[in-house]
Amino acid sequence: MVFDGFRVCLRPLVPGVDAADITKAFISYVDVGRSKYVRRKDLKSRWYFDCECSRCVDPADDILTAIKCSTPGCPEPLVTSETAEPCYIACPKCRGMTDDSVVKEAQELMKSLPASFDPTCPAEHLRELLSKAERLLHPNNVYVCRLRTALYHVTGSLELKMGMMHRQIYDNYKLCFPKADRHVGYQLLHIVKDLIEKGEREEVCPTLVFFFVYIFR
Repeated sequence: MVFDGFRVCLRPLVPGVDAADITKAFISYVDVGRSKYVRRKDLKSRWYFDCECSRCVDPADDILTAIKCSTPGCPEPLVTSETAEPCYIACPKCRGMTDDSVVKEAQELMKSLPASFDPTCPAEHLRELLSKAERLLHPNNVYVCRLRTALYHVTGSLELKMGMMHRQIYDNYKLCFPKADRHVGYQLLHIVKDLIEKGEREEVCPTLVFFFVYIFR
């Protein structure tokens, strides 16, 4: 990929790909594991365009910014986004109602968090943010995942938690990417690599079997 002013020239890395076909040629300008709001904001500030790709216009992508149901113990994600109009949300599972003020608080928290964290950020500050995020946001929310990663990094426990973090990212990618997407497969490789390095080879086959069942079911 080569930029010529505001034009981009693409050359496929593998044969048989039509670079002019937007359904087959893909460019990743940003971290694909972030929310739609953050991806678009980053693209607008760095590349000066409003992204309208199939993923950015797909409402299903908002599962990555889901909040917790207000009913204690209910695991159902309540789908919303950072920029959605705050409103009461009815849980499709337990039928409980989450107040619009709670939705707004969760949205403001997500918008207040930085795209990345300074490695020198105090661990106590990250713990406070994570505690608040876990109170409001669904466990699979990308902001919760990133806060955990940042906390593990500054406390020096990231290596020990690496397998768990790769599984969290893998689960998030499965929520918003096609089953056979390369990002899903890449995270699976990280999971398998971590299992092998920890000497848990007996867990590799079940993990791969689960993946292929997931793809072809």
